[in-house]
Amino acid sequence: MDKLAPVVKMVRLVLQTGYIEEYGVISPKSLILFANAESGKTLAIDQFKGLENIYYTNDISPKVFVDEIFRRIERGEITHIVIPDLINCIEKNKSTRQRTINLFKTIIEEGLESLDTFHMRYKSEKPIKAGLISAITAQSFMTMRREWVRSGFISRCIPFSYSYSQYSVHQIIQSIISQEAITDFEKKIKTTPADIEIDAHLANQFIGAAQTTARQVEAYGFRLLKIFISLAKANAMLEDRAAVTQEDINEVMRLSQWINYNFNQI
Repeated sequence: MDKLAPVVKMVRLVLQTGYIEEYGVISPKSLILFANAESGKTLAIDQFKGLENIYYTNDISPKVFVDEIFRRIERGEITHIVIPDLINCIEKNKSTRQRTINLFKTIIEEGLESLDTFHMRYKSEKPIKAGLISAITAQSFMTMRREWVRSGFISRCIPFSYSYSQYSVHQIIQSIISQEAITDFEKKIKTTPADIEIDAHLANQFIGAAQTTARQVEAYGFRLLKIFISLAKANAMLEDRAAVTQEDINEVMRLSQWINYNFNQI
C-alpha cells in the first residue's frame, strides 16, 4: 500500500534516532501511531520486525523489563521497544498499567539507573535509554488521552495521526480485489553511531510546528522541537550526510502534517 509510505518513513526515521549522538549521548526517540482500525498501523511497524536493534513484543510488563530488557539496553543491543498494539498494555489493571507507563516515561527520556521494589531490583552504572514505537486506535486514544496528558507520557512521544480519504479507501479496496503485491518499502538503517551537525537557521524552521502540536496536549513544545531536530539528523544520516541540509528539513516538515492529533488524510 503506497498510502502507508509516510507512516513507514516515520517509523524508519525514529529507528534511526537510536544511532544519533547528541552531546555524547544517544537518546532514541519514541513514536505512537494513531489511526482507525484497519489503517495499516501494524503493517507499517512490521516492516522493521527483523531488525536486530529492536525488542518486538505484543505485550509487556514491569517484570519483563527487569528480566529481559534492561540489561540488553545497557549492553547496547536494543535501541527501541516495539509494540504493534499498545492496547495490550493499557487494558491491564490500572496499577500494572501505570507502572508500565511510568517505566516507559523514564527510559524514553531521562533514563533509568535503578529500580528497587518489593518484587524487582535493577541497577546500572549510568542511565539506560530506549525508544518506544507503538500504535493505538483513535478510539482507544480518546479514552486514554486525559490520563496520558496528565502524566506527561504523551508529550514524550511523537504523535503521528492519520486517516484515509474516501478516494484512498476506494484505491485500497481495488488493490485488495486485484491482489496487488504489498509495496516493498526501504527498511535499512545505519547502525554506526554518528554526531550529525545542524545549523541554527535550519533548526529554527521547526519552532512553529513543534509549538502548534505541543499546545494540543498542554505543553510548550521544547521536547517536540528536540525531536524534530533529531528526525532531521536521522534523515541526513540515512542520506549519508554528516550535516543536516534544507532537504532534510523539508522532508521532516512534509511528515509534520501528520505529527499532531488532527488525523489528517494521507
